[in-house]
Amino acid sequence: MAREEAEDAVDDRERQNLLLMANVCLRGHEACRVRVRNISRGGVKVVGPLVPYAGEAVRIELPNLGWLRGKVAWTAGEEFGIQLYCQIDPLVVRQPVTGGYVRPDQPDLRRVA
Repeated sequence: MAREEAEDAVDDRERQNLLLMANVCLRGHEACRVRVRNISRGGVKVVGPLVPYAGEAVRIELPNLGWLRGKVAWTAGEEFGIQLYCQIDPLVVRQPVTGGYVRPDQPDLRRVA
């Protein structure tokens, strides 16, 4: 692994502690409010009233980014981690809400034969 790739991998795991509210959709239900405890480029730790299952598909609406898709990576009581399907810039979430969304880079999900 090249040095730059290793540094990118470390940056992905660096978490920023914060406290803000977000909406989460699980099991196709309407959105419920959760508290975001920390965030990284690839995931979010939240606390909420629903008890999801590891591996469950989820959508989360983050300030300035809008609705993002992911899956539940782990659960512990009322806390759970969401692994996002795209990389985000955690600093964008911390900025004042502008009324518009900044779209994160979406991975190319087409199959290559």
